[in-house]
Amino acid sequence: MGVKKKDIINLGKDTSASSDDLVQLATSQKVEVRRSVAANQNLSLKTLTTLADDSDYSVRWMVLLNPSVPFHIVERLAGDSMEFIRREVARHRLVSPGTLDRLADDPILEVRKAVAANPKTEWRTLKRMAMSKSRVITRLVAKHPNLPSRDCLRELLDV
Repeated sequence: MGVKKKDIINLGKDTSASSDDLVQLATSQKVEVRRSVAANQNLSLKTLTTLADDSDYSVRWMVLLNPSVPFHIVERLAGDSMEFIRREVARHRLVSPGTLDRLADDPILEVRKAVAANPKTEWRTLKRMAMSKSRVITRLVAKHPNLPSRDCLRELLDV
């Protein structure tokens, strides 16, 4: 009797699984297996990096949600083709102000909203975003904790 897929998926999630097992599972043909491995907090940096480049968006998503994901992988995923991954990067605790500045120009409104709501977004980025034609973005900028003053925003928007 062979090993069941459910057992393999559970092994991928198992934080006590050996590094060798996780490396092997990370190269599985089955997306469900790679996805379960991507969520494992005990992955090596090399395995996390490999999975961050996975062809399946759900695997990359799980890498981003992994509590052990390092800064450089979060930054790399800011360029992902999937909008919800870029949106989650804009919300991520490790995202840099520079990456938020780049994501402020994302064509997808939900990504820009996440940037405007992130407390790490710098005033220079918020100022540029306030010029947006989107009232939603302007309202988020107006509520941002990095806004120097409400008068500053009024001045900026009256121009």
